[in-house]
Amino acid sequence: MKKIKKQRWQSLNNQNKQFKNGKNEMVKGNKYQIQKEMIA
Repeated sequence: MKKIKKQRWQSLNNQNKQFKNGKNEMVKGNKYQIQKEMIA
C-alpha cells in the first residue's frame, strides 16, 4: 500500500518537473521570438 503511494507521488513529481521544464522552454522560446521580431 505505502509502496504504491510513494511511486504515485514520485510520478506526480516527475510530471511537475517536466511541466516546469516545458514552461521554461516556452518562456525562453517566447523571449527569443520577441528579440527576433525586434531586430527584424
